[in-house]
Amino acid sequence: MPKASSMGIQVVLMSLDMPVRWNSTYHMLENALKLKQPINAICASQTMDLTLFVKLAEQVQANNYLTLNICILHYLRLLNKLKAMQNAPLTIAAISAAYKALYNKLNTYYNLMTNQGSSHSSIATICDLRFNLNRENDIQVAAIKATIATKIEQPTAQRELDSDDEMYQHRGPSIEEVEWRRWFKENGVDRNTNILKYWQAKQYQYPVISRIARDYLAIPASSAASERIFSVGGDIVTKKRNRLLPSTLRYLLYLRDWGVVGDEEDYSE
Repeated sequence: MPKASSMGIQVVLMSLDMPVRWNSTYHMLENALKLKQPINAICASQTMDLTLFVKLAEQVQANNYLTLNICILHYLRLLNKLKAMQNAPLTIAAISAAYKALYNKLNTYYNLMTNQGSSHSSIATICDLRFNLNRENDIQVAAIKATIATKIEQPTAQRELDSDDEMYQHRGPSIEEVEWRRWFKENGVDRNTNILKYWQAKQYQYPVISRIARDYLAIPASSAASERIFSVGGDIVTKKRNRLLPSTLRYLLYLRDWGVVGDEEDYSE
């Protein structure tokens, strides 16, 4: 470590806090205290604003509003932030390498999420007209539009050979084709628009696409909400209280979530 060497401090390796290893916390703090001066010097010379990462992580774990539709845009914000931090003029080589590794890791997950033709997050994003989707290379708008068009297309029923319909030529486009082409020409909406109420108002104008939007926008971006349910359920169902009916457990989970029953009340007989 150049900072430690320039200060005449013996270089020691930082150790990690391991929950399964005895005294690991002590050794971690001991080594950190030995390197207190170089660590402070590095921190003073770097401007690392990591609040954006915390804010976006908390947003995609929420359960009171839509989350899947914001994932792609959040990925892009984080990637752009990391690129800017990596190329900052005062960033030392070691920190820049860490930014690059984080960028590559995040970009790998981003590609996995968006390189599928029927990406759930991509469809949820394009169904939210509040966002600016002019960056086709970033979120592959053209491919997702084609996917939505494919989902809307329905097989046409075969006509009977002796049907009177054979006497007439069908000139107009199918109803489904008119629907998705008209929707792609829709203008964006204000950022304060409730997108669920928007699709509720558009359900008769775009019946098929509104159902697609309802299905995809309802998907949570992470498993945090489900994990919370299992965590609360584990508090209710214990070794001494393990014969609750599924319906009773469901009601208790609802009451806990609504605040009607507290943490202690549902344990009372």
